[in-house]
Amino acid sequence: MKKYLLGVAALPLLLLVGMGATQQVSHFEDNRPLEKEKELQVKVHFSRGDFSLSAGEEGEVYNLELNYDSRALSRSIDYHTIGERGVLDVEVRRKRGFKLRKYPETSLYLKLTPALPTSIELSMGACEGTIDLSGLRIVDLEIDVGAGEMEVYFDQPNPESLRQMKIEAGVGELEVHSLGNSNCQLILFEGGLGEFLLDFSGDWQRDARAEIEMGLGDLTVRLPRDLGVKLMVDKSFMTSLSIDSFVKNGNEYISQNYEKARYHLTLTIEAGIGDVTIKWIE
Repeated sequence: MKKYLLGVAALPLLLLVGMGATQQVSHFEDNRPLEKEKELQVKVHFSRGDFSLSAGEEGEVYNLELNYDSRALSRSIDYHTIGERGVLDVEVRRKRGFKLRKYPETSLYLKLTPALPTSIELSMGACEGTIDLSGLRIVDLEIDVGAGEMEVYFDQPNPESLRQMKIEAGVGELEVHSLGNSNCQLILFEGGLGEFLLDFSGDWQRDARAEIEMGLGDLTVRLPRDLGVKLMVDKSFMTSLSIDSFVKNGNEYISQNYEKARYHLTLTIEAGIGDVTIKWIE
C-alpha cells in the first residue's frame, strides 16, 4: 500500500519531467528584397546545430530559415542599412539557466545575394554543416567554429579581391576546398584539435600568403602542380612532415617549379603534435 501511495505521489513529478523533455521546435523564416544597397555586411552567431550558407537569388539580400527550440534558444534577426551598406546580424544563443538533457534538432539555413560585395563574420559553437561561398562576392571573411564538422567551398572564382580570410577551428574536422578560387591576399588558419584539410586548387588570380597554426591533430595541404610555393615549417619533434618535390634551402622549402610558375604562395606552418602532409594535385 505504501509503495502504491509513493508511486501516486511521484506521478505528477514524472509528468512534469516528461513535459520538460518534450521537444518544442519553432520554425522561423525571414527575407529582404534588394533595394539600393551597394554592399553587404553579415554577422552570424549560432550556438549549436546544423548550419548552411550559400548563394541565393540576386534580387534578395538574404533568405533565412531557422528551426529551433524557443524554450532553450533565443533568436535575434536584425537588418538595417547604413547609407548604401546593408547590415545583417543573426544571433541564435542558448538561454541562460535553461537546460535540456537532449536538445532538439536545430538548423539555420542562410542564403545571401550574389549581387553585392559582402563581408562575412561567422561565430559557430557546436555545429555541423556547409559554408558554400561559390558565386558570392566576398571581400572579407572570418569563420570561427568551436566544435564539430564543417566544410567550406569556393567552387567558383571570387570576382572580388578578398583582403583577408581568417578561419579558426577548435575541436573536430574542418575542410576548406578550392582556396585558389578565393582571390585572397592573406589566409590565416588556426586549428586546435582534430583533422584539417586545406585545398589550394582553383583558378589563381594573384600571389598569396597563408599562415597555418595547428595544435594537436592531422593537417593535409593540397597544392596544384602549377603553383609556385615557398614553404616554411616550424614543428616539434612530435610532429611528422610528409613532403616531396621541394628543394630545401636553409629553413625554407622551395617548390621545383617556383621560378617558372605564374602565381606563388608563401606558406608558413607551425605545428604542435601530429602529422603534416603536403600533397601535389593535378
